[in-house]
Amino acid sequence: MKNKYFTVLFSTSMLLFSFTSHAQTVSIDCDSGDSLIDAVNGALPGTTILVSGTCYESITITTDDLTLIGDDSGSKATLSGITFPFPQSLITVESAVRVNISGFMLEKGLFGVLAKDNASISVANTDIVDNTIGISITTNAHAHLKDINIEGTEPRTMVLGLEITDSAVVRVEGTINISGSHAFGFQVITTSSLTLLKDAIFNSTGNTLGGQISVGSAFFANDNASMNTNENSTIGFSCNTGSSCLLFNASINANDNGLDGVDIVSAGNLEVDGHSVVTATNNGREGISIDDSTVNLFGFFSTAPGLPKIVATNNGNNGVFVEFGSKLDIGRNSAIIASDNGAAGVRLDDNSSAIIQRSEITGNHGSIHEHNNPPPKHLGAKHHHADIIASFGSRISFRQNPDSAGVVTPNNVGVAFCDRSSRARGDIKCKRRNF
Repeated sequence: MKNKYFTVLFSTSMLLFSFTSHAQTVSIDCDSGDSLIDAVNGALPGTTILVSGTCYESITITTDDLTLIGDDSGSKATLSGITFPFPQSLITVESAVRVNISGFMLEKGLFGVLAKDNASISVANTDIVDNTIGISITTNAHAHLKDINIEGTEPRTMVLGLEITDSAVVRVEGTINISGSHAFGFQVITTSSLTLLKDAIFNSTGNTLGGQISVGSAFFANDNASMNTNENSTIGFSCNTGSSCLLFNASINANDNGLDGVDIVSAGNLEVDGHSVVTATNNGREGISIDDSTVNLFGFFSTAPGLPKIVATNNGNNGVFVEFGSKLDIGRNSAIIASDNGAAGVRLDDNSSAIIQRSEITGNHGSIHEHNNPPPKHLGAKHHHADIIASFGSRISFRQNPDSAGVVTPNNVGVAFCDRSSRARGDIKCKRRNF
């Protein structure tokens, strides 16, 4: 019995010794001629590498439990791209798990960071500048991102800020800034997922397209997190192609984009609950476009009347455009605020449907004459004064259900028009027009 206990104790001690013997710290200074490649290739699991200076190197990490710290001396270490004979990735993590990277400037590579083949990484406090793709998480890899700036500062350098693809999973905390991409700020595609954790702020600004959740992927934001896609050349935020997007006590802000603020299209689905707000203002075309898709404001877990809500104001065309058999459901406690849009506050077409309650839809400029190309405001109110328009077999249900406080708040709608194929019921009456 004594020998058995001794054997177990000895084996445990050897395992502990084996693990702790690898937990070493290595310091390198690329400005003094040290090689980061050599340090990475020679590192055992558990090693921490402290990096300073500017490294003109491309590294591939295949070792588990490796940590790279680039701000130990108070300034960020730099990895700068190798461009001959072609651009190379700066940091590639291939199959390795629990790899931690923090405190770097990563510039002028093919990828700033590439994690693939079931890798798991954490990237924090890092600037990623003028790479073709800032960060790519792919092929079943997992990543935790915190306090990262991804930007293209030179014309047409960055094609894509953040790519999450092929069943990859990314969780975000702190603040993520993406700007200057001449394609997508971010995209989440092919059954991948992006989650914004408590108080996370995700900004995708000044890109051609702010970002998309696409091809059976998922987006989730909760606990005061916010997705902000503003001042992009075309679309702010898109959830499309069989993807699901969920807000719970969180927000999407899509303002000042060249075309639509928010697109929920091609069998996309947006679910909004708690005290969430979706804001789409000052966009060049639609505030929110719902095309062959569904938007539900449940409000099931909301304790504040009027929340969750959609705010769609001062957009060039419709505040909310619901078409091609789509569904807009404003549920318990929920509301829409839609005003001063160039066309209708809410526009339904092509056999779509909407449930509207506790909503303020007034002061819009919809036209029953040219609903696909509404006339400018200076032509006079008599040509473009509809706040809600329903056509081609669409349905609207205006409801007056009590909120969580037991209060019944009627809808406030200026003018609602329905063509003869459409139907409306409830506390708002549709005016009939042929158009």
